[in-house]
Formats: sequence, structure tokens, C-alpha cells
Amino acid sequence: MRKINIVLSLIVLMILLAGCSNKIEMVDSASVSLSEDGKQLEIKIILNDENMKPETPYQVRLFAYDGELVRVLGKDLFIFEEEYISHKEGEKPKMIEINETLPLTEEISEEKLKGIIEDKEENALEIDVLNTEKVFATEEIHKVN
Repeated sequence: MRKINIVLSLIVLMILLAGCSNKIEMVDSASVSLSEDGKQLEIKIILNDENMKPETPYQVRLFAYDGELVRVLGKDLFIFEEEYISHKEGEKPKMIEINETLPLTEEISEEKLKGIIEDKEENALEIDVLNTEKVFATEEIHKVN
């Protein structure tokens, strides 16, 4: 009987912890593409701050997981400089379009980029929306334009 109570207590605790995620839906779309000259990676992200508390500051960072992509980019972590602030109390949510360009240290073909981003099961690129207190949203990029 005692074992049953312990097991039930653990199950309830696991259910409670599973529902305590602080992540919110923010990323409406995200994609990458190569510049026309093939020397830069262009990132396009559209965010919706509907689920954020009003006037919350945040930034966006990009993390590359794939080893070949890290080699081509020259590093794995990119923190975009601009700081954004969510909508004001009583205002409509804001849609924010972020366009960033990252230089490539080596050339990569569009087919190879698609193979890394779209065709693999593993996450090659990930976006985090965060501030100094927490990560609000995390989304993988699986689209090459």
C-alpha cells in the first residue's frame, strides 16, 4: 500500500512539473536563405508578442547545432544586437519582423544548406527569444527559402 502511495505521489508530481513550462508561443515563422553572392546567410524571423506580458524587453539569439553549419558560420552562437519591447498594456500585440545577415567563413551551396536544415531529423538551427531573466520561446528553423 505504501508503494502505491509513493508511486501515485510521483505521478502527480510529474504531471504538475510537465505543466509548469514557462515557454510561450512567439515565433510565427522562421527561415534562412543564402544571399545572391552565396557569402552570407540571411535569417528571417517573424515574432508575435501576443502571449508576453506588456512592456517586456527581450532579445533574439540563434544557435547552430550542426557541426558543418558551425564550421561555415565560424561559430555556433549569434546574439542579435537589437532589443525589443513587447506591446504596451491595452495595445494590440505586435508582429515583429527580424532580418539578420551572417557572414559565411566558407561557401556552401543552397542544396547543401537545404540538406542540413530541412532534411535532417536533428535541429540544425534554433532561435531563442529571451531576456536576462529567462528564455520565453525556443523554435527550430527547418525552412530554407
